Amino acid sequence: MSIHYTTIALIGVELDINKLYQPVKERGCQHEIPLSGGNYCCICGKPIWIKYNRVIEPFADADSPGEFLEGLVYERLELVVSSSYDDRVFLGLQASCRNWNKEVEMMSLEHVEIAQIRQSLQQFLEPLRLWDEAKFGLWAIMKHE
Repeated sequence: MSIHYTTIALIGVELDINKLYQPVKERGCQHEIPLSGGNYCCICGKPIWIKYNRVIEPFADADSPGEFLEGLVYERLELVVSSSYDDRVFLGLQASCRNWNKEVEMMSLEHVEIAQIRQSLQQFLEPLRLWDEAKFGLWAIMKHE
């Protein structure tokens, strides 16, 4: 068993992971029973209510609502999750990437305007109440796969 790492340079913003989840409460079974304070269904034994956190739109993976949709999210901006145990989430323009097998992908920064990236991020994140000026910059991210 081995672990493969990828390093990424990203011009963007770190998002507050706690603001990217929405608590959800759903019925655990479909039996028509009175909700008299019990935690489990008297017919099937399943929990009456299931509570979990769902990733908010537009960052949620449609196939798995509890997971982030990594990749292109808005215009040229990509969502990057550093790793499953680190739980740091970034949104921005990926400038370069070095995979574990030493392949380097470099994006041309010739026509990139930092102010334009900042403005796009701000316009996209402010309605979601996720914009934080202090978290905008050049990020070096290491993630394992």
